[in-house]
Amino acid sequence: MYITISAWGKPNIDGEINYSDVIRKLNKQIKSKLFDNLNQTLFEPSRSIVDLDMRNSGISFDKKSYMNCEITLFKLNNFKIQDKKIKEHITEIISSIIESVFDESEYFEFHKTKK
Repeated sequence: MYITISAWGKPNIDGEINYSDVIRKLNKQIKSKLFDNLNQTLFEPSRSIVDLDMRNSGISFDKKSYMNCEITLFKLNNFKIQDKKIKEHITEIISSIIESVFDESEYFEFHKTKK
């Protein structure tokens, strides 16, 4: 199963910040939230992949930068991806990641659009 979360991040803090470290920390928080909440009877945590892509080179205080997070999950059982149990669990995980990682970010305010 392949999940994509994308948004535009606008920096909250004006000043010298090592955005490479900030993005690495965001990636670690996403992985942690995913693995803490992943139902191990539905998905295989050890094979799950999180790929956060946000270019740190063009980040500046007055403009939004594109962020893309791709999550790959591997099913363990014969459930179909359309199964209600799978859909509900994925919705919970995505909501949890958005609320606790992206909405609570110390360095960025994330938006659905660039405008």
